[in-house]
Amino acid sequence: MPIKILSRMNISGIIVGQYLLATLAVSIFPFKSWGTIGFGLILASIGSLATFLLLKKWESHLKKERVNVSKPSIPATKIDPFYSEARFQEIEKTLIESQSRQKELIEELNVKNESLHKIEKEKVQFENRIGDVHHELNALKTNSEEEIRRKSVLLSEYQETINQQRDVIKKKQELIAELESKVQDLNYEVKTLLQLAELGNKTTPTNNQKEMTTHESAESYMVEMYEEEKPENRTQNLLIKTPEEASSHLKRCIDIAQKITGANRFGNGNSRFKDIPIDNRALDLRRLFDNLRCENSGTVIVYSQKDNKLLFANNQTTNLLGWSPDKLTNHFSEIIAEGTQEWKKGIGALSTTSDSKLRLVMKTKSGQNLLVHCHLGIIPTGAFRNHIIGILYPA
Repeated sequence: MPIKILSRMNISGIIVGQYLLATLAVSIFPFKSWGTIGFGLILASIGSLATFLLLKKWESHLKKERVNVSKPSIPATKIDPFYSEARFQEIEKTLIESQSRQKELIEELNVKNESLHKIEKEKVQFENRIGDVHHELNALKTNSEEEIRRKSVLLSEYQETINQQRDVIKKKQELIAELESKVQDLNYEVKTLLQLAELGNKTTPTNNQKEMTTHESAESYMVEMYEEEKPENRTQNLLIKTPEEASSHLKRCIDIAQKITGANRFGNGNSRFKDIPIDNRALDLRRLFDNLRCENSGTVIVYSQKDNKLLFANNQTTNLLGWSPDKLTNHFSEIIAEGTQEWKKGIGALSTTSDSKLRLVMKTKSGQNLLVHCHLGIIPTGAFRNHIIGILYPA
């Protein structure tokens, strides 16, 4: 590197010196002739030639340095013949071992290749099996979806059939209930007509006594039912003891009365029983009394505002007062010891309200006076409209 730097500096100095010398010569000497200019040009030419030669020499020197750098020098060593033979044998032994190791590796590689080939075959088999399984799965899925769709259609049809059958059963049940109600009504009417026929054979009522006869026949039927009832079937303990229980029981009795329809099947002019006097009101009252007779939670009475008369009392009057139902209905005003005015006021209050409450002092069969609460309610609709139902219970 110092040689390069010195060579470059020498060349630069020579170039600058040659051209500077020519410039000075021209500047110092006055311009008298063309000889001075020629002398300066000669000096410049000589400097250019010297510069070219130095550049060529420097280039050749640079090439030699590059060749020396590319070929490193190897120090000459003296070779020992014994050392070379031992080294050769060692290398040969190593080569043999390497070849043996190479054979082992080749054999191992062959085994690995065979295993890999076998694994690839198994892989292909597994892929084929997986493809078959996928195909079977898709077929099974398609069949299952088709089966589900078919069963859904059948289920919808069955559901529709069930709904239709339910509607039919519901209509049949309604028809059966209606027929049972009609049969029950007809049974009531037939029994009453038979009793009225027996009474008609004994006495023929006049037109003025017609209504009273039908009422008395219904009342006589109630007396017979009371006399036929066994003592062990009567309720010995009164269950109604509070106003709330009385109101609930009164509402129940009013609902029973409203559900009973009027009996008019034999009331037209084409009846086959023209010779028997028939009063539909008596038949309706008979049905109402039979239904209320089953209400044994307390003493139940039925009062007619039109007739101004107590029409019915259930069997609990015996437990409350000792009197039979027939005795209470026929002598109600006499059994009331105190409270007749309260009774009339309670009846009159039902014209503006749906129910009223009052207290009565009533005579018992043993001759004692008993304070009794009376809860009255009017029937608003139905065949017994404006009839009054009362619940009696001890104070």
